[in-house]
Amino acid sequence: MARPFLVLTMKTPLAFYQLLDSALPVGAFAHSFGVETMIQENEVTSLGQLREFIETLLTFNIATSDCLLTKAVYTLEEEQIWELDSLLDASRVSRETREGMRRIGKQALKLGKTLHPEWDWKNLESAFAQKKCALSWPLVFGFWSRELGVSLDAAATGYLYTCATSTLSVAVRLSLIGQTNSQILLSSLHDSCETAWDKAKARDPFDFSTSLFNLEFAQVKHEELDARLFMS
Repeated sequence: MARPFLVLTMKTPLAFYQLLDSALPVGAFAHSFGVETMIQENEVTSLGQLREFIETLLTFNIATSDCLLTKAVYTLEEEQIWELDSLLDASRVSRETREGMRRIGKQALKLGKTLHPEWDWKNLESAFAQKKCALSWPLVFGFWSRELGVSLDAAATGYLYTCATSTLSVAVRLSLIGQTNSQILLSSLHDSCETAWDKAKARDPFDFSTSLFNLEFAQVKHEELDARLFMS
């Protein structure tokens, strides 16, 4: 029997669905994180290649790095969380990618405070002000999910889902695929999101890794493209 895509512990899941919405105004829409380079240089040219790329991205990059930071928010002490966020930030080879993840995180914090002023954001703000953490997007996402009462599994799987939707959005805007094929592919990636997290969830958060060297090269080369639609 197929598992439900998201298992939530909160009473009302709509607030979490809002966090997962691709229209959430945190600036993610302006970034491709190297995917634009790969499409321009014909490393991804078809629907099948795009699916293979996204599945690899989820399994060997995002689940083993960003999602482990989200896990840290649920399982570690604050000083360890700040340290891990800083280490992950330093591991991002591309300047555009580092800055993009920070910008999205800062905008998400600002939005979160507006939508949920009842939550205690002080420790997160203080850690950033004291330069203890980079305030990256997966850090704020993890905090936001935890405060909503979302289970760790749902938060991590949800984060992977947002990454899949973002990549597909890039592909649509660059005319690699159409809207209908994007939705068909997204629907087929639900199990991939769960599988990617299942493979990574037992790891110590500090045992993070990113192993998509071609993507890292693409991220570095992005700022040298003659024509760019995205900031990264």
